[in-house]
Amino acid sequence: MFDTFQRYLFPVQYIKTRIMRPPLPVPILEVGPNGPGLFRCFQNSDISLTTLDITDAHAGEKKEYPEINFITYDGEKMPFPSDAFEIVLCIDVLEHIPPEKRNHFLGELFRVSRKTIFLSFPVSTSRAPEKVLQKIFFNRFSFLREHENFGLPELSEIHSLVEKNTDWKRVKTEGTINRWLWIPVKLFSSLLHQILKKKKQGIRRTFSLHQKSLGKLLRFGTCYSYTLLLEKK
Repeated sequence: MFDTFQRYLFPVQYIKTRIMRPPLPVPILEVGPNGPGLFRCFQNSDISLTTLDITDAHAGEKKEYPEINFITYDGEKMPFPSDAFEIVLCIDVLEHIPPEKRNHFLGELFRVSRKTIFLSFPVSTSRAPEKVLQKIFFNRFSFLREHENFGLPELSEIHSLVEKNTDWKRVKTEGTINRWLWIPVKLFSSLLHQILKKKKQGIRRTFSLHQKSLGKLLRFGTCYSYTLLLEKK
């Protein structure tokens, strides 16, 4: 919960202040959310959310979130025309992609967005706290094993890949959560998720409260992950 909330603070704030204006609804794509993603944090219905993932969403999630257009694909070419979405979100996905395929993946994000991209990912300096969490739970978290196998991206590496695309520019890079605070927040989040996972409004209210309180306090020093705001030139 809270570690997930931290990832969405920057995009949600941007959408509310910059995107929420006529014409509505705003077409938004979220790539790889493994569920309803942005819609768990967003209380305004003036967005049209499509999610794209390599696995199909659970039947329960489709029933709980009929507003979302859930789409699956093979992880290669995204099944949309160019400039199909006003804004594209990709939250903590890049680290699950083999390094040799990351440039192609970024190219697809650039292609389907006509204006704005949010790209969030844990960085290489976060392997130390991840190793601590792995030891605490005896290497049971499969997502951490995948981070180890593929390697966490270097922030400078992704900046460089973005700069090579002459049609897009990096407007801002913002940290999400201090890398060592990530461990206790991650553990508490797992407990909170068990309490709130089937309570749609409870999740949204908790996120709203988190925005006004802890959210701003957890982003200091070297962060576990960073969010890049990219805009078309």
